[in-house]
Amino acid sequence: MNDDSLLKQGLLGIGTLGKQVGKGVSEESKKTVKSVGQQVVGIESAPDANAENPGREKTSAMQANKSKENQELLKAMYGKSETDSANTPLTGVSQDNQKLAQLRQQFQRDYWERTFNSPKREPEEKPAEKVEREKEEERWKLQEKEKKKPPPLAVSREQNKTESRVGSG
Repeated sequence: MNDDSLLKQGLLGIGTLGKQVGKGVSEESKKTVKSVGQQVVGIESAPDANAENPGREKTSAMQANKSKENQELLKAMYGKSETDSANTPLTGVSQDNQKLAQLRQQFQRDYWERTFNSPKREPEEKPAEKVEREKEEERWKLQEKEKKKPPPLAVSREQNKTESRVGSG
């Protein structure tokens, strides 16, 4: 036999096998998604264009039974159904959740007020008043600087001369 023909046959066989596996995987994934949706939620997926549904009443009745069975199973596993939990008094966890919700609302209300309803600003000063205020501030600053300045050199020498006695010592 020819090596090329063997290689071609092998590649063709691999190609067809790959196509068959791909189709099988996609069909199985669709079936799995459909069955999980029916089991968990009780949702009926849209019927395929190729498939015919003559016994539609039967499937809806079966789904109703399945959903009842699922509810019974969940009730057996967890002890309470959804209707029982809605009528129970508040527990510590739900009280904590309520406190958190109240705090969240208070924070949002405070944030909203601070952000969008900022406190009213003082009215702007008139230009003449502003100039007068600035002049007064400058005078105060100059007076403070003069207080911090050391006395003139001649005055400090005279003070030192009179305070210290010459020849004593």
